[in-house]
This record gives sequence, C-alpha cells and structure tokens, in this order.
Amino acid sequence: MKIVNAVELHLCNNKPEEIEVEISVDIGGKVEEAGSDGKIRHNTINRVVDHHSTVSWELKLKPGEIFTPEIIYHYFARY
Repeated sequence: MKIVNAVELHLCNNKPEEIEVEISVDIGGKVEEAGSDGKIRHNTINRVVDHHSTVSWELKLKPGEIFTPEIIYHYFARY
C-alpha cells in the first residue's frame, strides 16, 4: 500500500541581522516534491527500506523572515 505524506518546516530568523542557513532533512521514503527549490537526493538503503531521501536548502534569511517549505513524500507499507 502506497502512503503519501506531507511535512512543512518552519524556520524564523529572530536575530537582528541577516543569517545564512543550511538545512538538511532526511526522510524514510521517496520525496516527490520539495518546496522553495529544495534539492532532492534519493538513496536506496537496503531491501527492507524501499527509499530514503535527503532534501537540502542553502539560503539567507533577513531579520524576522520565515522559511516554510513543504515536502511531499511517499513510502510503501507492507502488511
């Protein structure tokens, strides 16, 4: 059975100056979409786990700016 999920990240710059940020998210499943131009890398770990994905971003956040990309991914449940 294919199960589709979505996750949304929330990151806010609470500092008074601009910051540079690198974000990396590992997901047990195959990422189909990553908002805000996230870079997707798919890896097959072994025969038990179908897919593993890593999504990453490099960006600058101005003071008070919020970054909220959404990731859509799926995995297969074996019953």
